[in-house]
Amino acid sequence: MCLTEAQHADDHPLADQIYHASLAHTTEVLMAAKEGAADRAFMKAAKLIDDLDVRKATNVSERQTGGAKSRGSWQLIAQDLRLISKHCEGFESVAELADALVEVGVSLQSTIPKVRNEAFNSFAEIKRAIRRELDDIVNARSSTKGLEALQKSLSLSGDYADLLGKIDQVSSQEELDELSSLVEVEKGIYQQRAKELQKTINAKAELLRASSISLEETLEEVACIKTPDF
Repeated sequence: MCLTEAQHADDHPLADQIYHASLAHTTEVLMAAKEGAADRAFMKAAKLIDDLDVRKATNVSERQTGGAKSRGSWQLIAQDLRLISKHCEGFESVAELADALVEVGVSLQSTIPKVRNEAFNSFAEIKRAIRRELDDIVNARSSTKGLEALQKSLSLSGDYADLLGKIDQVSSQEELDELSSLVEVEKGIYQQRAKELQKTINAKAELLRASSISLEETLEEVACIKTPDF
């Protein structure tokens, strides 16, 4: 217990201890808030990478960029990243790139051919720039749940492209079934890529069924052909 006499209440050592304890507590709360915001940014970025892996320039609409009635998915992510970047260092560049992505997305929907063609080229470059920036962020940050999600989303890009290539090359339903087991639907991280892979698998399965039916019909026709008498 502190019994030191003071001329003024603010000069008392106990008041000084309370002040510094309060300051330390405030700093801890602030750091925790920043870490939480950074984690949310990582999760948002993981979802964005998931979407960009499957999104073609010809398939960008108001669902991504927003419109008069509702905000788009890219628009929401860009707004969140912009807000987080004001309080967390290191997200400024990716926030700017997310804003640029929305702008390019709007241009991709233009009815003016020149604007649309320029946007096609810009879209590919912005996607690459976003990936490079997120790779840099991952390499510079300590591991958290959100960061791990972002790392996984970035690494899954190669797996996604590899699976698409393998699905295209299969020649039997058995091979396709084996690839199907590799497609793990991970909500929030792999959602869009999983949907696209499943669509590709379904299309390939239909093609294999059609080929099988055609072969069976051909064999039946051959079997029905009578051997000519000589």
